[in-house]
Amino acid sequence: MEIEFETLKVKMSEAIFKKDYEVNTFTTNPAKRLGVLGLVGILQDIAAIHAEKMGFGYDQMLERGSFWVLARQSIRISHWPELFSPLEVRTWSREPKGFNAYREFEILSGDQKIADCTTTWVALDVEKRRPVEIRRDNLPFFPRTESLLNYEAKKLMISREVSDLEIRGSFATRNSDLDLNGHVNNTKFSQWVIDSIPFARHTEFKVVGYHINFLSEVKLDDEVTVFKDLKSSTDNNHLFVGLLKNKEKPAFIVEIETE
Repeated sequence: MEIEFETLKVKMSEAIFKKDYEVNTFTTNPAKRLGVLGLVGILQDIAAIHAEKMGFGYDQMLERGSFWVLARQSIRISHWPELFSPLEVRTWSREPKGFNAYREFEILSGDQKIADCTTTWVALDVEKRRPVEIRRDNLPFFPRTESLLNYEAKKLMISREVSDLEIRGSFATRNSDLDLNGHVNNTKFSQWVIDSIPFARHTEFKVVGYHINFLSEVKLDDEVTVFKDLKSSTDNNHLFVGLLKNKEKPAFIVEIETE
């Protein structure tokens, strides 16, 4: 499929896309501040909007016989703004490499940068469910080339010893968990991990880093058990893994950095 670059509304000079948000009642946690779940939802939203404007959104990718899958995400947070605080979110694409596409974000509240995020994406063939190579000649990428973030999304590893894993909760997928691709929405994995942490613990620490690797598709009627990796975790680093029941393979790994 040929790309008519002249029809695109977003030009190379507009590689950085900006959108205003507000910390509202849907994105706050019990502390009346923006929460992890609210933040990852905002990032997912602006990524989809920007991709659509750039010419490689959901429907546009389906026309090419593929769809996007988020593979890795790393977030660094210095401040969690309060309810009704204004947010400005900025996002841009980096130069793709082979089978990987990269997207970065900055989040500001007022004049203060409060967080940034880097992500790695893969395009899968709709029928074969296999990665397809991402090339500039078949996708209208206008990557940002200067002032990029100085880190990449983290590759996470867990202990392979069953004795090191402590069960924290089991979650059966429901209709409302599914996204446009018919599998569990990325943000649901974050919700499951948050729900697997005792409520009292949430009041004892501040999250300063959130990392997730998406490893397997989770579909309707699948069941995922969340474990904490006791061997790999420390006082300030908490590692979790979601295992698909009866399939003996991880669906995701999450690391939460706290202080």
